[in-house]
Amino acid sequence: MKMRIFVAVMSLLLLLSASISGRAQSNELVALDLSKIKNREILRIFEVSKTSKKPVIIVFDATWCTVCKAFNRETLNSKNLAKTIEKFERINVDVDSNEEDATTLRGKPRSYGGDGIPATIIFTWDAKELVRVIGFAPAKEFNDFLKLILKDLR
Repeated sequence: MKMRIFVAVMSLLLLLSASISGRAQSNELVALDLSKIKNREILRIFEVSKTSKKPVIIVFDATWCTVCKAFNRETLNSKNLAKTIEKFERINVDVDSNEEDATTLRGKPRSYGGDGIPATIIFTWDAKELVRVIGFAPAKEFNDFLKLILKDLR
């Protein structure tokens, strides 16, 4: 499963020219230590995902980030992505209002020690990080990417 996700990430990188940081190449996915998360809405999303068995998408963004606004408007809220995105539990997290969690998950701008924003981190329903996509991704390519992840999780 990890190799297929890695291939999907690399394909997305070629399609999007977005900066993507992969996880370690081990076969074991590492679970997020939820005890380190302070934001109640993030914790709630993971609780909901335990019941729904849907993967989780956390998008770190900022109100001042024009790329983040474009990603939310043109990609995440795209009608073309609607059927796919409903198969995930999703939350947007402002890096300025949730600095501690943004630091914990490296979802801050690069200039502040993070991987960059928007930072889209995809987890399994049991909080194991699958992949993160840094930057803007067009709706069609992001939709195809999410479909690959869903297919791989079956």
